[in-house]
Amino acid sequence: MVGGADSGFAFWRGIAPSVIADLNGDGSVTAADAALVGLTAPPIPSGISLVTASATPFVSAPTTLQAAAGGTVTVPVTLDGSVVLSSGTITLRYNPADLTLTAVRADPSSGLTVTASPGAGGIVSVSISQAVSATVTGVLALFDFQVASSVQPGTNLALDLSAVTLDGQNLDSRPGADGTDGDIAVLPAGSSPPTVVLSLDAGADDTTASISPTRAAQALLLGGTAA
Repeated sequence: MVGGADSGFAFWRGIAPSVIADLNGDGSVTAADAALVGLTAPPIPSGISLVTASATPFVSAPTTLQAAAGGTVTVPVTLDGSVVLSSGTITLRYNPADLTLTAVRADPSSGLTVTASPGAGGIVSVSISQAVSATVTGVLALFDFQVASSVQPGTNLALDLSAVTLDGQNLDSRPGADGTDGDIAVLPAGSSPPTVVLSLDAGADDTTASISPTRAAQALLLGGTAA
């Protein structure tokens, strides 16, 4: 980085390089810091594998959604944490025999612009952007679906979050089942999902600071109220 081959440290994206590599404490990263690396960093002992901690954000679809057969459901794809973002992409896969995509939109409070390109076979690619790069957290995009009336109650409909990039950085989502995917539990036709109540009361074991804004957004989208 000091030599100009790179502008920062990919594993600590969004963190000032001086926080990571200002070894002599002069407030900047220079060749003097590069020279100190071999003197201040001890060798890694044999038999130990070094794993670099990553500040990569986590984007996911909820696994707690419910919808009646023949009804509608909104699927939020959310960012757990916050990043400075100018653009990104989301690819979502679903079974078109069970779900019909009716709209893809931005959360009005996010300040993002969302553009969808539905494809064949239950694949939709979405571009998200904002005019000026700024901090983003919570809902990145909302996907509205109609559940087929033929779907049997008790069925779980998979939502495969198969690819996500934020400013060109690939995140953990991949085709097939993984920890970023969501699902929809199908209820009997005409029934309504239960109301979700999210308590934000600060107590001994439940502090406001510990509640993710992503979880709050999901609870409200599920028809809940913030108490």
